[in-house]
Amino acid sequence: KSKTIYTKVDNKYIFITKGKDVKDLGYKKLFEKEETEENETDEENNVLPALSINDQISVKAGAVKENVTKPKPRYNVGNITDLMEKYSIGRPSTMGEIVNKCINTGVIELISKGKKKEYKATDFGKNIIKIIPEELKSTDLCHRVEERIADVRKGKIILTELQEEVYKEQEQMLKTLNNSSNISSFKTSMDNVEIIGKCPICGADMIETQKAYSHKDYKNTVCKYTIWKETCFTKINLKQVKELLEKGQTIGNYKSKDGKPYKRIIYYNKDTSRFEMGEYVK
Repeated sequence: KSKTIYTKVDNKYIFITKGKDVKDLGYKKLFEKEETEENETDEENNVLPALSINDQISVKAGAVKENVTKPKPRYNVGNITDLMEKYSIGRPSTMGEIVNKCINTGVIELISKGKKKEYKATDFGKNIIKIIPEELKSTDLCHRVEERIADVRKGKIILTELQEEVYKEQEQMLKTLNNSSNISSFKTSMDNVEIIGKCPICGADMIETQKAYSHKDYKNTVCKYTIWKETCFTKINLKQVKELLEKGQTIGNYKSKDGKPYKRIIYYNKDTSRFEMGEYVK
C-alpha cells in the first residue's frame, strides 16, 4: 500500500518521502535488482523501509527537485458516483439521473480525452456556480434536510413544519440571489448574447446554447422548436441552422458504412413537430 514518511531535519525542515509499504515481495524477489534500478527514477514506486514514529535516522544526501504542478484530474464516469456518495448527493438509484440532468441543462459536458471520457464544467455552469448562494452550494444542506426528514418519520416534527421551514429558507436564498452583484452581471451577459435568427413557429429570438440552438428565453417558452447540435444523425453547424430558420430545410452531410459521403435534405415537419430526413441530394 502507499506510504508517506515525514522527516524533520535540524528541527526546522520537513522532508516528505513517498513510496510503498511492501509486506512481502513474493515472486518479485527474483527481480529485486531490476526493481531497485527502476524505482530510482520513480519516487512513487519506491519500497520504503520499516520505520516507526520518532525513529532517529541519518540523512546521507539532499537535493532540490524542480517539478511542474499538475491540475487535479477531472471526474469521469467511473468515479463521479464516489464523489456524490462522499457528500451524500442523491441515492444510488438517482445519481445517474442527477448527472444526466446537469448535462441536459448545459451545466457540465462529457468530453473525450483519448480513450477516456471526463466531465467538464461549461461556461454556463461556471457562471451558475458564481451566482448560487453559499448555503445552496454547501454539502451540509443535504445532511440537514435528510436529518429533518428522518425527524418527520420518527414523529418528532410534522411534515407541514418541515415544509414551512424549507419555504422560508428558499425565500431567503432567493432574496440573497436577487441582491447579488453576480446575478446582475449574469443577466447582462445573457442580454448581450448573439441572436442568430427568429423561431419560424413563434417568432421569438433564437440563440446558441451548449447543446442546441434554442429560444433566448427557453425556460419560459411553450414553443418546442429546438435545433439540437446533432440532429437527424448528423452534426448541424451555424450555417445550416440559419437555413433551417429561414427556409425550413437544409442539407445534411452523411457517410455510408463503407465511408462514402452522401447528402440528404433535413427539414422541420410541422405536423409532427420534429426534424426529419427527406430526399437524397446529388
